[in-house]
Amino acid sequence: MTLLGFGLLTWFAWHSHEELSRLIANCDIGLLTLSIILGIAFTFIQALLFATLVHKHGNQTSNQTLASAYLVSQPGKYIPGKVWSLAMQSFAMENRVRISHITFANIELAIVSTIQTITMGVALLYFDSPLIAILASIAGLIACTIAVVFPLASWLERLAPRLSSAAGLSTAQAGLNPGIPRAIGLNAASMTTNMAAAWCVLLAAGSGIPDADRLPILSSIYLGIAAGILALPIPAGLGVREAAAAGLGALLSPTLSAPMIISVSLLFRCWQIPVDIGCTVLGALLTRHEKVVDSQHPD
Repeated sequence: MTLLGFGLLTWFAWHSHEELSRLIANCDIGLLTLSIILGIAFTFIQALLFATLVHKHGNQTSNQTLASAYLVSQPGKYIPGKVWSLAMQSFAMENRVRISHITFANIELAIVSTIQTITMGVALLYFDSPLIAILASIAGLIACTIAVVFPLASWLERLAPRLSSAAGLSTAQAGLNPGIPRAIGLNAASMTTNMAAAWCVLLAAGSGIPDADRLPILSSIYLGIAAGILALPIPAGLGVREAAAAGLGALLSPTLSAPMIISVSLLFRCWQIPVDIGCTVLGALLTRHEKVVDSQHPD
């Protein structure tokens, strides 16, 4: 499956290389830089959501340690196996958090991310109908909040007590409920920053993307990202995201051309690389800063 994903991505890149090269060549460097900064900010908010989910399962490791571990683990999503991000997070936390807690937090965050991207895709699809777009956004925000505050420990202890005990998710060990206001704030900030970053990418491409096509293209890309998250065997949804975006774009807006959607999807894939590099560097700096502070203020 991994080879299939890489093969699809390579084929898409070759088939659309002229259009992609034109988009990249005409990009506004200032807007592209701003989009990268916003992309890093979005991932940092996701890291805070990850820390919130780990705390919910009873671990009291600091937010900075958990968030920095999530940030430095970004390269792991490109490695086949779907376990390397978890392994990198555990290593960065110096095994202070049970791997089961890290695993469940990642699963819950993947669910939240899927809801977020579907919400934004649907809202953009119905952007011409403000009421529907607003209702879809509110429904998505509620669903994300429920996913964050959901009492997984108590449900798992009730339905599968042996698994709950083995995973260390008993209610006696569960942490404090993250709180609805915090969950709403983090999810709203996450989706807002994500949308701002994506919109800056489209604006950076300038006239390469017709104004009338920007909203339906971005809607298709968000829905394609959701499909990529659900494509568990393929690292980072390579190829699946682009194929789903093209297929959904053709289905939802027949006026869009598949080559245009694919080339813009690949532009976002190229944009993701410096974002992930920036997140990894930021995570490493946060880890180093925490170690310096700990050495200056030993217990």
